[in-house]
Amino acid sequence: MPESDTGRNLLRSSALRGVSFAVQALISLLMTPVIVHGLGERMYGFWTLVGTFVGYYGLMDMGVSSAVTRYVSRSFGQRDDGEANRVVSTAFALFSVVAVLVLGVTAAVSVLSFVVVRDPAEYRVVRVLLLVLGIRVALSFPARVFAGVLNAHLRHDLTSAATIAQLLVANAAIYAHLGVGGGAVGMSLILLGAAAVEYLLNLASVLRVFPQIRLSRADVRRQSLKDIFQYSWKTLAAQAAGILRSRVSGFIVAGFLGVAQVTYFSIAARLIDYFSELVFSLVGNLAPVFSRYEGEGRQDLIRSRFVLFTKLSVMLTVFVAVSILFYGRAFIERWMGPGFERSYWVVVILAIPAALCLMQTPSSCLLYGTSQHQHVAVITAIDGLVNCLAGIALAPRFGLWGVAFGTSFGPALINLTLYPRVVCRYLNLGLGTYYLRVLLMPILLSLMPLGVYMAAVQSLLAADYGRLVALGAGQACCCIPVIGLLVLNADERRLIASDLMRRLRPLLGSGGAAC
Repeated sequence: MPESDTGRNLLRSSALRGVSFAVQALISLLMTPVIVHGLGERMYGFWTLVGTFVGYYGLMDMGVSSAVTRYVSRSFGQRDDGEANRVVSTAFALFSVVAVLVLGVTAAVSVLSFVVVRDPAEYRVVRVLLLVLGIRVALSFPARVFAGVLNAHLRHDLTSAATIAQLLVANAAIYAHLGVGGGAVGMSLILLGAAAVEYLLNLASVLRVFPQIRLSRADVRRQSLKDIFQYSWKTLAAQAAGILRSRVSGFIVAGFLGVAQVTYFSIAARLIDYFSELVFSLVGNLAPVFSRYEGEGRQDLIRSRFVLFTKLSVMLTVFVAVSILFYGRAFIERWMGPGFERSYWVVVILAIPAALCLMQTPSSCLLYGTSQHQHVAVITAIDGLVNCLAGIALAPRFGLWGVAFGTSFGPALINLTLYPRVVCRYLNLGLGTYYLRVLLMPILLSLMPLGVYMAAVQSLLAADYGRLVALGAGQACCCIPVIGLLVLNADERRLIASDLMRRLRPLLGSGGAAC
C-alpha cells in the first residue's frame, strides 16, 4: 500500500473513530442520568457490576483478534487471498468453540449468583442479566473475525459506522423502554438485539471490501492455528493484565464501601473512560502501520513516525485532561444534578495519571506492530498488580479517594518508566531525548496556551451545557493551532498538512466541478 494511501486510510479511520467516540460519549452522557434515576442507585450498581463481570469474558478472546488483523494484513500485502481465507476460517472455527464455552460459563454463573446476591428479587434480575449479557458476549466472538478483516484493510471507519448504528438503535430503544417504566432486564435484551445489528453490518462490509472471503472447514489448518497462537498468547497476557487493571476498582469499592458507592465511582470512571477512548480512537490504530514499515525495513521511518505520533498523543492527551479538570465540576453538576460532587474529586485524582498512561499509546502500538508485545504484557501485569494491591490497601482508610489514588498513580509511574525504556532500546533512541523532546517539552508547550485561555474565561464558567460547549469550542479554535505551532517542527507540520490536503483534494475537486 503506497504511503499516501496509508495516510488517507489512517485519516479516514481516525475521523470515523473520532465520530464514533463522540456519538458514544454524547449518548452515554445523556443516557447515564436517565438510567441511574430509572433503575435507582442500587440496581444501577448491580448493572455496573454485572457488566464489569461479563467484561472478563473478553479474556477468552485469547489475543486471536489481534493475530487475525496482523496475519490477514500480511496476506493482503502478499496478495495471497488463499492464506487470508485460511487464517479467517481457522479463527472463525476457534471463536465458535469459544462462544459455546462462554455460553456454558454464563449458564453456570447465573445459577450460582445467589451466593453473592441474597435478596430473592435482586437474584432473579441479576441471573437474567448475566444470561442475556453473556449471550451477547458469546455472539461477539465469531463476529470479531469480520472486524479483524476490516482492520487489516485499515477500514476502521466501517467498523465505526456499524458501532454508531448500534449505539443509536440501542439507546433510542432504552430511552423509550425506561420511559414506560422498564427495568434492567429489558435493557439487556435491547443491547443484545442492537449487538446483532452491529455484527451483521460488519459482515456486510467485509463482503464488500473483501469479496473473496470464504469460510470453509477445509481451510481450517493446524499451521494457521499455530501461527495465530504464537502471536496471540502475548496479547492474551496483556489483555488479562489490562482487565485486572481497568475493572478491579469497582469491585474494590463494592467490597469495602458498599454497592451504592460504585455509582459515584463509576460516574468518574466513565469520564476517564471517555478520555481513554478518545485518545485510542485517534492514535490507537497505528500497529498495522508499524508492521508494514518493519516489513519494508524502514527503521528510520518507524522512528520518525513514532516521534510524531507520540507528540500528537501528548498534545491530545494534555488538551483533554486539562479540559476535564477545568470543566469537570460544572459538567457533573449539570449532567447528574446535585449530590454527585464526590464524583468530581474522583475525576481529579484519576485524570492526571490517566493522561500519563495515555501518552504511551504509540509505544504500545509500536510494540504490537513489531511483535514485541510481550513487553506490553509484562508492563501491564505489573501495572495491574500495583493497581489492585494499592486500591485494597488505601480503601479502608481513605474511601473513594483512596481507591482512586491507589488504582491510578502507581500504574502511571510504572507506564512512564518502563514503556520508554523498552521503546527507546528498540528504536535506538536516547532515553533523555525521549523524555525531554518527545514528552516533557510537548507537555509544557501544550499547557501554556491552555492555561492562558482558561484563566481568561474562568469567570464565564457555569453549569450550563450551552456555556460549556461554547467555551470548549472557543478553546479548541484558540488553542489547537497554537499548540500545533509550538510542539511540532516544520517537517512534521508539513507532513500532516500534506496528508490533509490529499484527503480533502477529491472533495474540493468535486465541489469545484459541481460549481
